[in-house]
Amino acid sequence: MKVVGKQETWMDPLFVSHGAPDLILRDHPCRHFLENLGRTLPRPRGIVVVSGHWESATAKVTRVGRLETVHDFFGFPRELYEIDYPAQGEAWLVESVISALGLGKVANEQVSDRGLDHGAWVPLRLMFPDAQIPVVQLSLLQRLDPLEHLHLGITLHPLCQQGVLILGSGAITHNLRRLNRPGTPPEPWSSSFSQWLHQQLTGEHPTALARGLAQAPHLALAHPTLEHLMPLFVVLGAAGDMPVAERIHDSFDYGSLNLAAYRFKSMEG
Repeated sequence: MKVVGKQETWMDPLFVSHGAPDLILRDHPCRHFLENLGRTLPRPRGIVVVSGHWESATAKVTRVGRLETVHDFFGFPRELYEIDYPAQGEAWLVESVISALGLGKVANEQVSDRGLDHGAWVPLRLMFPDAQIPVVQLSLLQRLDPLEHLHLGITLHPLCQQGVLILGSGAITHNLRRLNRPGTPPEPWSSSFSQWLHQQLTGEHPTALARGLAQAPHLALAHPTLEHLMPLFVVLGAAGDMPVAERIHDSFDYGSLNLAAYRFKSMEG
């Protein structure tokens, strides 16, 4: 984080992988990384989280007030369903997000019947367990177009200058049909795609990456559907022109899920 002006503080946008819902209960490197990340980050004024588990035709924004902890999964230990993350959406943050989307000509709607899905509350609870930072969740766009999500992130760029954390939560690779036993060595296709994406993030302009994603090696295996990768493009856009990508975590789970995380530093200012 860097000081931009007398009353403005830059917050580096982050992409994290949230893994399976029970990551929050397991002894796994990604869980410990997220816990430590929250302790080492400067404290944000607010958080805008984009998860791979909410898509809509137009951009939707959660409401002012208490946000429900949504347990949008089944078949996990009872303890997981008892976890509550009492995040609040504050008016200034909701209004800032809606204003930024409007200035970027992104059609949007505030909704009152949506809480935080596990792609949002699992990493937030690990990073900021006190739940005292205002939170807004923003939906993905159903077409799952990388360029559209890059633009969505660009509209949020001014919020980074106000100390707001733009947090993308998804997965670097996400194919639930190819899960193996925990501790299984990484699948070659998962490693290959992850390495390709890392090279692109550290060497290509975000627009070139968005346009070239279809040519990525093993894309269909790494992401049979693209919703868990789209939060990365939102974060890329929020970081501004030619962001510097830093991989701050890299681990695998179930042999196929790459759970890497990235921080994006802006070249501006």
